[in-house]
Amino acid sequence: MKTYNILSWRPFEWILGGLFLLGFYFLSQFSYLLFHSLVEICSILVAGGIFMVAWNSRHIAKNPYIEFLGISYLFIAILDILHTFTYTGMGIFPQSDSNLPTQFWIAARYMESCSLLLAFVFLRRTFNPISVIFGYVSGTMVIIFAGFWSLFPDCFLEGIGLTNFKRFSEYLICTLFLSVMFLLIKKRQTFENSVWRLMLFSMALKVMSELAFTLYTDVYGFSNLLGHFLKLLSFYLLYWAIIATSLKRPYDVLFQNLKQSEQQLRAEYDRAQMYLDIVGVMLVALNREGNITLINKKGAELLGYEEKELLGKHWFTLAIPAHERARIEQTFQHILVGDVQSAEYVENLVLTKQGEERLIGWHNAFIRDQHQQIIGTLSSGEDLTERKQIEHSLRLAMQEQEQRAFEFELLNYMNNTLQTCRTEQETYPVLVEVCQKILPGSTGTVCLLRESQLSIVAHWGSVAPSQTAFDVKECAALQQYSSANPSIFPCQAQTCTRVPFLRNSDQRCLALKSPQGILGILHFSCPSSQHNDGHEKKEAIISQLAEQYALSLANLRLREQLKIEAIRDPLTGLYNRRYMEISLKREWARAERHNHAVTIIMLDIDHFKIFNDTYGHEVGDIVLRELGALLQRHVRTEDIACRYGGEEFLLILPEVILEVAKYRAEELRVLVHELGITYQGNVLPVSVSIGVAVFPQHGHDLKQVIYAADLALYRAKKEGRDRVAAASYPPGPPEFYDRPASNLPLFQE
Repeated sequence: MKTYNILSWRPFEWILGGLFLLGFYFLSQFSYLLFHSLVEICSILVAGGIFMVAWNSRHIAKNPYIEFLGISYLFIAILDILHTFTYTGMGIFPQSDSNLPTQFWIAARYMESCSLLLAFVFLRRTFNPISVIFGYVSGTMVIIFAGFWSLFPDCFLEGIGLTNFKRFSEYLICTLFLSVMFLLIKKRQTFENSVWRLMLFSMALKVMSELAFTLYTDVYGFSNLLGHFLKLLSFYLLYWAIIATSLKRPYDVLFQNLKQSEQQLRAEYDRAQMYLDIVGVMLVALNREGNITLINKKGAELLGYEEKELLGKHWFTLAIPAHERARIEQTFQHILVGDVQSAEYVENLVLTKQGEERLIGWHNAFIRDQHQQIIGTLSSGEDLTERKQIEHSLRLAMQEQEQRAFEFELLNYMNNTLQTCRTEQETYPVLVEVCQKILPGSTGTVCLLRESQLSIVAHWGSVAPSQTAFDVKECAALQQYSSANPSIFPCQAQTCTRVPFLRNSDQRCLALKSPQGILGILHFSCPSSQHNDGHEKKEAIISQLAEQYALSLANLRLREQLKIEAIRDPLTGLYNRRYMEISLKREWARAERHNHAVTIIMLDIDHFKIFNDTYGHEVGDIVLRELGALLQRHVRTEDIACRYGGEEFLLILPEVILEVAKYRAEELRVLVHELGITYQGNVLPVSVSIGVAVFPQHGHDLKQVIYAADLALYRAKKEGRDRVAAASYPPGPPEFYDRPASNLPLFQE
């Protein structure tokens, strides 16, 4: 329940308070004596009010701390009255000077600070109030006697100002108030939160007030004025902490130990009702039969009845819904046999006069008579209906927020993981994993467009696909995408029989769209109940998933295409010159590290210029393309076939010795001879000359080996073409072959 105090003032209330203090200030300028008297009267009224509240509620409150403070503030008020009456200019005690009221002031502050400090002893301990009153009466009489008979130490001397005793006392009193603040902080759990803050701020103001009183030299000076303002504010906070709180929320202290008999409860009904009507919770007292013996105004208003309509009625029949009645009556019986712990707090529905059900949270206690027999129950209830609805809404919103955060985290995970994939096949399990987490219990397939077919490349769920591909025209969703281009297309079983789906489910198809076009279809089916639960937000996140996957897939394909274009010769499909140079460096380093051979085979098409001159460049391209395809078919996985330049080709064969290399080269020569390329009905006679060299046998690095292979190739051509020639060791001089090293493409700068 929201508490009202100075700490929760609204702006206009702060303005009103400021105007009130400003009025006091102007009053002090007009008549300081009147200002001083009003401040002291306000403080005296607060001190007297604390005493009245504490003293009159001591029998039911059972709060020794408040009771002790009440007694102490009665005598503090007496000393403040004497201080006011003896103040310079009052004329009640003409023989007194400014010293006497200052002495009563110091005495009152000593009594206040010491009492606030001593009161902590009685937080958990009782005392004899008569003894305490006797002690305070005795102390007050001694102070009065010492003051009027000039036995009290001087505090203010005319023309001189404050005495050392007065200053020392003010600092000592400040220390005592600071000690009170320390104990308040240490015992914070003992106090209600707003009361604790008010008490703490009040002590802080008292410290500042006393410090202000150490500075004045004139009883009408500014420091004196400031000190009285701070005193007024500190007492105002005490008023809110003790008096206002006791009146606004008496259930915290006043009804803990009511008289334990039904007769005394009825006798005090009128007085208790006044307090009950101002509390903000529902209070209901029942006798052993379950009849209502007391209900406050709040409870009656909540149920929609007049109070007189409820008294004497059977609570469970009148106010408890039938489906809750048995459980609540059982709880009531537990309380009546003394088992209050199991039913100390209970939540249940109550039925209003209008037939509306409200959820109430009850704190229950039992009532005893003078023989300590349980005669009924007393329950305070708070209407939780709106709060529970708000909590439920917040819980749903929190769950939804967590779900959205989880889904976006999955999307981030998918994006990051897809960026690490090197091939298209590696992306499929990533997409399936994320779909299974976003759509638990679903079945789905990933279909990618391959020319005129949709290939099922991945699936998840309990139903597996019966085929791996189907025609594009059989996919109604893809046709819809082509025309209307929606984000999600509802896919019905009768129009989509090529992918697996769950019975009694909602099916959806999403296009995997990229800037280059549609890459495929993501199909999924979910149980209808699951899909209807926030399906719009589900579809939104799945659309994002499909869009991001399609972009990643398109980027991967583009990357693969660019990679192929960067390392492959577009005509022959073999590796290009750039990739060849990278591979040569890699294989040479590997051969040196592992001390194994690397063979270089160079091929040159015989009479290639005649093909171009006789048949045209189109035929030359056909020959080059067919030869490239043959080389790709007849080399090992670890071998590297490259187009060296023009009609020349180069093969890198790791871990192949010269004898094996010559055999492999001869096989290739025969295969080329038997290739049988036809053009316009004519078989083209294609043959190649081949040179073979091996590292490190024919050179200390691969450049020398390539040079040796090239020399061997030209020797094969000189010896009649269509043959294999192995490099000699050491290779002969370039002049012998009419093939200077500077003319080799690899050696040209």
